[in-house]
Amino acid sequence: MSILRSIGLRQLLCRLILFCLLVTALPTAANASSQERIASANLGLTALEQEYIGQSHEFQIIVIDGVAPLQYTDAEGEIRGITRLVLDEIAASTGLRFTYLAVDSTEEARTIDAPNGIVAAIDSAYIDSFPNMTLSQPFLQAPTVLFLHKSVDANNLTAKTFAGVKGGNLPPDVLPENAIYYNTREDAIRAVNAGEADYGYGNAYSVATYMISNRY
Repeated sequence: MSILRSIGLRQLLCRLILFCLLVTALPTAANASSQERIASANLGLTALEQEYIGQSHEFQIIVIDGVAPLQYTDAEGEIRGITRLVLDEIAASTGLRFTYLAVDSTEEARTIDAPNGIVAAIDSAYIDSFPNMTLSQPFLQAPTVLFLHKSVDANNLTAKTFAGVKGGNLPPDVLPENAIYYNTREDAIRAVNAGEADYGYGNAYSVATYMISNRY
């Protein structure tokens, strides 16, 4: 999973993400300013970049819902998951400020006009959906697993209906006419369980989370 953002200040953001992934290992004072913390990381930021950080610009974090345990909204509508934990650590360590907006699909995320926006935690399969954005270094890697309806033979998926997620790339062995697209991985797993589709692929963490929580 990576963090993407819109064009503009791309080099600064990529270096900031690198810093934020390492900052917890750095011995900085608890009350250090964001500029002092950035300087202690020795990232080679220019004076202008450090000044920009010190101005505490607010970034809007666009979170695609339905990807637990990576990112999801709880019963109160609060964004939770690994992505939120990473970003909370970034905020606490640098002084940067984030607001959060949950969306239902990759397609919806693409339509949002947010000059200081960051689309959080995009699977590599959906990178092509964001051609005008800069990709950070991955902060999480997960194996891809197969999930399928109980009536389907895993060794015979030819002509079976694939449950894909909108904005993602089809696996090379899946024909477009054999695919149905859903907003989120959670929706795709639910559809396969209900027999609307035959099988799909997803990161192992999300597939396990939804299968266990929904008792599939």
